[in-house]
Amino acid sequence: MPDTVKKLLIANVAVFVLQMFVGHEMIFYFGLVPRLIWKNYYFWQWFSYMFLHGGFFHIAMNMYVLWMFGSDIERMWGSKAFLQYYLISGVGAGIFYSAVSYHSQIPTIGASGAVYAILVAFAVLFPRRQIMMIFPPIVMQARTMVMIFLGIELFYGISGSSDGVAHVAHLGGALVGYLYMKQGLQLPLSDLKKQWNQWNQRRKQKSMWKHQAELDRLRRIVDDILDKANDVGIENLSKEEQDLLKKASKILKKEE
Repeated sequence: MPDTVKKLLIANVAVFVLQMFVGHEMIFYFGLVPRLIWKNYYFWQWFSYMFLHGGFFHIAMNMYVLWMFGSDIERMWGSKAFLQYYLISGVGAGIFYSAVSYHSQIPTIGASGAVYAILVAFAVLFPRRQIMMIFPPIVMQARTMVMIFLGIELFYGISGSSDGVAHVAHLGGALVGYLYMKQGLQLPLSDLKKQWNQWNQRRKQKSMWKHQAELDRLRRIVDDILDKANDVGIENLSKEEQDLLKKASKILKKEE
């Protein structure tokens, strides 16, 4: 068994065993919850969700596909390139799903996004390889099998199936994996860095505008209280107004 496939199998099984002892809290914190990612910035969930699974059958199927199809891919690409492909596809599937289902508060877990990327890579690298299907028990070419699987995922994804399976994440992993292969297994890092810097700059600018607007509102309140103090005397201000004036003065003085 190739080295990276073996390590990924061990990592997934080890985390699955840990799940049995920790329970649902681990799934909620490390699973993929789109609302937590966008609202609370739980960005690590794009990575951690891949190593959690919902039951024995779930992890068994994913690890079987990882071993069966990933081994030949790793032998062809090498351990480093295969690991990068697996992780980038899995993270990409998570980003794709959380962008489409950004209001969802239901945890999504499993390596299926990365696994579907492996299936796509296998179909591209070994399109005519004969594969023995388990159900139905027939033999077909790898590319035909993967096209059928993707067609099923697309159907359920569009129809909005309520079977509890994140079909959109599977399609996202397949798409990211294919595009990554088209890039020659190289990320356009300069473009990604530029886009990240632009997003970060907009975020800081928005935060600064919000902070400035709050200071302006506070100044208007202070001006109103001071105008009232000039009319009736500061000693005739209510206790709430006097406390607010003191607190606002400290904040504004600190800003200056």
